[in-house]
Amino acid sequence: MRSVSRFEANLLQVLRVVLHQAPREQAALIFHKPSPRPACLSRDAVALIQDTLAKGCVQYLARRGWMRQRYLRGATSVHGRLWERTPPGDLGLMFSKHALEFLVQLVSGSLGTSVPEIEETTVGDRLLFYLAFDALERTEAEAVLQKKWLPLHQDGLCRLVFLEELAEGSTPYRIDWSVWMVGVGASILETLQEDLAQRWTLLERAKENIGAVTRVRKIGVTQTRVYGEFLDAIDTVRRRDLARCFLVTARRLFADGPNARNWIGALDLRGERLADRRAIYQESLAFVRQMDRLQTWQHEASAVTYFDEGYHASQLWKAEWECVDGDRLSAHACAIQHEVEPM
Repeated sequence: MRSVSRFEANLLQVLRVVLHQAPREQAALIFHKPSPRPACLSRDAVALIQDTLAKGCVQYLARRGWMRQRYLRGATSVHGRLWERTPPGDLGLMFSKHALEFLVQLVSGSLGTSVPEIEETTVGDRLLFYLAFDALERTEAEAVLQKKWLPLHQDGLCRLVFLEELAEGSTPYRIDWSVWMVGVGASILETLQEDLAQRWTLLERAKENIGAVTRVRKIGVTQTRVYGEFLDAIDTVRRRDLARCFLVTARRLFADGPNARNWIGALDLRGERLADRRAIYQESLAFVRQMDRLQTWQHEASAVTYFDEGYHASQLWKAEWECVDGDRLSAHACAIQHEVEPM
């Protein structure tokens, strides 16, 4: 039997909520009445935190990585589940002192008193931050995290997932993509392709009912920057297969043949100058405009021959493109953009 203090028990309960192993309501009272921060944690508590993190992260990723899919490994493509595509020994997550400090601050109500530089955090740390923001979304704790935990705004995965929640402010933060482009970070990004597609689809469909121009413009500016930087990053490391989430989202959005009104029909443009309206339309269609770049990638892949470098990567991209009928999606996206040109 391991014995822990009340603060340590609260921390473990919050950690289970963060790892999606307990309902968020169980953390609400802890956040409402935070306990004073102790001088240190007991060895039993630290051991339990390590065990909960290890098992919880594996379970979370296994629930998303069990499907047999094809992704690049070096110059070739590999088919299988996450742990079949990559040796389990290469999927280990490392957590630094910043992960434990984050949990202690979260439970003691002192979040933001000590914030690490984004370069000091590991993939495991960043996954924990992402899981915390995801689990506590639409709660009072979300606003505190958004305001006081700067690494959320600087991490590429968090910015990809929480486009509206972590929208651009008056002073844009530098976004670090490096850890998600290689190694275990890229493997995690593979497992989250469906999650990204679901969130992006909901965000785009929600625009149909948004009338506030300022809100739409803020989301659009964020999307333009985050999407652009992400596509630049995966292109640099030759991992275009990590853009599958764009293709899946486009297939869902264009399935019913929507037109530009689905994005801009509810906007209240009274008082907006004609000179500003084109920019508003362009920002509203930030996701739709990404299809132009994906179409360019398709043209480039079609020009790669068997003896060229990157043949397997190009074949994988062509297969993904054909699977979603990419030419039709691209043509539809182009038509939507043309609709707003004369407006």
